[in-house]
Amino acid sequence: MKRIPFSLFLSFAVLMGVSGAAYASVGSSVTAQLFPPYQNNTTTTCLGEANTHKMMTWDGQTATRCNKGVRANNTGTGLLLGNTPLAGSVLSTTLSSNAGALGNAAGSTLNLANIGFTGGNNVSLGIKALRTTTGSDWTTTALGLTFDVDNTSPVNNAQIWINSAGNVGIGTRTPAAPLDIYSASYPVLNIGSPNGVIRGIRFTNTSNSSVWTPNTQSDDSFVLAFSPNGATNWTTALRVAQDGRVGIGETVSFDELTVSRSSGHSNVLIQSPINGRGGVHLYNTANNGWWIGRGDNSALEGGGLYFNHDDWLGHANLTLLKLTTDGKVGIMTHTPAYALHVASGQVAGAGAYVNASDARLKKDVAPIAYGLEAVMKLRPVGFNWIDQSQDWKKAHQIGLIAQDVEKIIPEVVTTAQDKEGAKSLAYGSLVPVLIKAVQEQTARIESLEKEVAKLKAAKAPTK
Repeated sequence: MKRIPFSLFLSFAVLMGVSGAAYASVGSSVTAQLFPPYQNNTTTTCLGEANTHKMMTWDGQTATRCNKGVRANNTGTGLLLGNTPLAGSVLSTTLSSNAGALGNAAGSTLNLANIGFTGGNNVSLGIKALRTTTGSDWTTTALGLTFDVDNTSPVNNAQIWINSAGNVGIGTRTPAAPLDIYSASYPVLNIGSPNGVIRGIRFTNTSNSSVWTPNTQSDDSFVLAFSPNGATNWTTALRVAQDGRVGIGETVSFDELTVSRSSGHSNVLIQSPINGRGGVHLYNTANNGWWIGRGDNSALEGGGLYFNHDDWLGHANLTLLKLTTDGKVGIMTHTPAYALHVASGQVAGAGAYVNASDARLKKDVAPIAYGLEAVMKLRPVGFNWIDQSQDWKKAHQIGLIAQDVEKIIPEVVTTAQDKEGAKSLAYGSLVPVLIKAVQEQTARIESLEKEVAKLKAAKAPTK
């Protein structure tokens, strides 16, 4: 008694698209019924003939009469296409010869199969071959699935291709990466899950450490995280909330940008080319605001820290504050020549401005040579500033001319170490000179008073 293996029978049934009952009977001959209800054990009717009641049998005596379509071989261990076994290289050769040859020119295509249904339009899933670049072997080929309607392929660019390098392209025939997605209208990769279920994309290296985008938040904030050595837990590196707030570290606060760490230090680095500027703009919708940043390495800017209002660097009248690399602070100037250089405006304070004057900080202490004589040479003047751009400059001023004072008391005049070489006068340093002048004048007055007293005593009448 011969038996047809059930796995073989089932494979054949699936291959042929059989519906209805299928069974094997046992007796002097074995019958495999595929198309009920007609059965004839004496005459073999083969699949592929024109009879409306199709069936295929094998009885050990009439097998050679079934030479059309697909049938079992006489041992029940395989399938035949006509008289050709469907196995191994024969199967491959049979299918390739039926499909045809793929052209060698780049862009050549070959329809391998279409699986689908008919309706108002003939819709099918096309299986195709593509020549990616000019050639003749498998390394220049790709296989694709396309959505076809009435032999138009692909419809709406609906296609998936895998090339010989293993790259998969969705919407593109030429994937340049392991997964390459292209769409002219909506190229979005959507990954969804219920709330509370981890979802995201993971990028893992050979040591199984990974950077990925896990998220179980109901607010659907975007998370970029790091997991070491394949761990399922992660350290949050970046979080972006739905309203655009960004958190670098563990949390997102009420501020637009939060940088936080659970330990160590939190720093923000803004790096520019060696001759470039780097900083932060703080602007409102009217484009009025501030620029805080580092100047370039030019002779003008010198790499200092700037606080500018309403404009980029390069305009001295807009530089409200600058800190140079050697510690000088400039207010209303980007070229401070002194430790604190106020180029415009008045300086006020609730407390007195004091100078260090401890004896322990000084040496070579000696009386000054300047006094009343020097004071008498000074030329106090009234004047108006040439630059009238600010209100305080419009008022009439009184003072001294630095060049005049320098000829008399050079210690109180300073020349800026810049291209203008502007001279400044330390009015406070004139105080010791004024004190010495008062002392000299007082001594002279006292001497005169003594002489007057003597004269009065000499002229007084004797009694």
